[in-house]
Order: sequence, then structure tokens, then C-alpha cells
Amino acid sequence: MSLADVHAPKTLEGIIRTNNYPRGVNSDDGVLCTTFSRFNHSCAPNCEQSWDEEAFQLQAHACADISAGEELCTYFVDVRDPRANRRQILRDVYRFECNCPVCACTDPAHERRRVRMQTLGGKIELKAIHSPKRAVEMLAELLELYDSAGIRPNIVRKQACELALRLLLQTNQAEDARQGRA
Repeated sequence: MSLADVHAPKTLEGIIRTNNYPRGVNSDDGVLCTTFSRFNHSCAPNCEQSWDEEAFQLQAHACADISAGEELCTYFVDVRDPRANRRQILRDVYRFECNCPVCACTDPAHERRRVRMQTLGGKIELKAIHSPKRAVEMLAELLELYDSAGIRPNIVRKQACELALRLLLQTNQAEDARQGRA
């Protein structure tokens, strides 16, 4: 069973670049897993990957209901990005045009939600410095957008919830200090 190389001519480097997965969130290290490399991409994936450092393995987890016989799909790009961004990265890196149901959707509201997600995502960290409470409100809006847009990967929800928790704790600690309860 040979692995794909989207860069001609086929080379070991091309196979690795085409099929590797990051070893954890925001990791610069990658792994090549022959079975996982068979998963196709969808902007509405039914699986997501996670790296288990103790087991030293890449794992697939369902992030949506999966019917018997349904293809298992993961994501190669940030599914929260607007369609043009996702498609451009997929063309440039993986040399294919995504025609999944999310990319085929012509509802303008769908694309507006993705643009809003991108806008919020870029502002939350900065807002957290000066106004943690407002940043938490923005995170709540972001989570609502994930629901309305059908964003399935749990990792993006987890990251938003963890940041909200840190900000809420920070806000409560600051309030406790002002009240003399610290």
C-alpha cells in the first residue's frame, strides 16, 4: 500500500509532506501513520485526530455520529476559516479542490459566520489583556457560532472553553483582590 505524494516526481520528502500529521496542537513535530494517512479531508469532518504522548500514537476520535459504511474523514485545515482560505491552503499544500458539503454551500450566512469566527479568533487574545470579561463574552459568541455553523472538532471547543475558564478565574481573582478577599 503506497502513500500519496502530491509533489511530482514522487519522493520520500513529498510522501512525508503530503501525509504527516502534527504531534499535538501547535506542534512543529509531525508523524507519519500509514493507516491515518488514508483518511480523506472534509471541512465537516466526522473524526478528529489527537496525539497521545504516553502511547506515542496518533488517535482518531469521532466528533460526529457515523453511520455504518460511512467514510471516516478528518480535516487538513482549520475548518473555522472562510471557504476561500480553506480552499487556497488545500490547493497549495495538498493539490486538490475541496468540494465537501461545507465548501459547496452557497448560503451567504454560512460564510458570514466563518468570517466572524476568524475576526473573533484574532481579537480574543488581545481583548483578554485589557478586558477579560469582554473576552469571555466574545468566547461565548464564538461557541454559539461553532454550533450554528456545525463546527464539529471538539478540540476547537476545548481550546475556547479552557481560555474562558482561565479568564473567568483571572477576573474572579481580580474582583476578590478588590474586595479584600484575596
